[in-house]
Amino acid sequence: ILEEPEFKEIIDTCMNCKRCLTDCPSGVDVPWLSVTSRADVVRRKGEDFSSRILTDTRKLCLQGSMLAPVANVATNLRPVRWGLQKVIGMEATRYLPQFRNRTLRKMMTGRPEPLEGSREVLFFLGCFANYNDPEGEGLAVVEVLEHNNIKVILPELKCCGIARISSGGQDLIMDDIADNIGILSEYTQKNIPILFSEASCALAVKCEYPRIINSEQARTVSENCFDIHQYLYQLHQNGELRTDFGPLDMKVGYHAPCHLKSIGVTDEPVRLMELIPGVTVERYSDKCCGMGGTYGIKSKNFDLSMKIGQRLFEEINASNVDQLVTGCGACGMQIQQGTMRESIHPVKLMSLAYQKEKETSSAA
Repeated sequence: ILEEPEFKEIIDTCMNCKRCLTDCPSGVDVPWLSVTSRADVVRRKGEDFSSRILTDTRKLCLQGSMLAPVANVATNLRPVRWGLQKVIGMEATRYLPQFRNRTLRKMMTGRPEPLEGSREVLFFLGCFANYNDPEGEGLAVVEVLEHNNIKVILPELKCCGIARISSGGQDLIMDDIADNIGILSEYTQKNIPILFSEASCALAVKCEYPRIINSEQARTVSENCFDIHQYLYQLHQNGELRTDFGPLDMKVGYHAPCHLKSIGVTDEPVRLMELIPGVTVERYSDKCCGMGGTYGIKSKNFDLSMKIGQRLFEEINASNVDQLVTGCGACGMQIQQGTMRESIHPVKLMSLAYQKEKETSSAA
């Protein structure tokens, strides 16, 4: 059956969003069946050229960052876009985020650490937060944690590999996965939690790694992985989260990423934002944006990707909100493609509120 064109056509339409897994009462893990089927095809026939280029997320982001801002100008030129579509299959009309030359890692150099005795967390820095939105998502996570006297550890890790895993190329990154598990395990042995601001990175390490590398070490790492909203809201429930937020007086529209739901995080981002004085949150219906990471980047999937997200785009356009918010960089890309509106990470909203209170106190 794996050789049948009809079968390949079916598994190629799966974007590993996990919606069928979280919504279907049967409990059949269709996404993992699709991933393993793709992996079998890649083992026998090799990785196609488009996937080989587009799923190497860390390499693409690193090169884009090193060449920024020239890379940003070049990738917005129409001839370059159409050339990329022809050569590597990247949709020519796809909105792409800007690369930043000054990454979060560069920003962290020489940054003063919190006081001695503060608790520690490991921040698994995703490619989007480091290379595309360091001053937004990336720095906001650090600022919010440090405001709560939590030391942020940023070890050198390989890319989580979710794009490669989803496309069936997991065998090609086995060394990277093993390296990540080995490094992360050193911190779990010290009871240091592993935090993620990107749901897809969390999904890879927490859910996919233990199935790819069936080891006790991988399972222990998985058990110590937490989404940033999950971690912060737990602090709040324990009475340990600082709530000295300044008022922001805005209505925000929140889109819940599919991958965030797949790791069991649903209400925490909204509850955190509602702690901020003046902020009201409109939750959009539980609709997939249609991006699916690399899936929506490819020109062959672009039209279907946009059709999947159409109901969400219509709901956003009909809403009267001041700011769009989502906890996934890829979702933000798709939402901007479909609505022409930018979004920010929920933790960025918290960072802005903390900063507002500092400014108010200083002026008093």
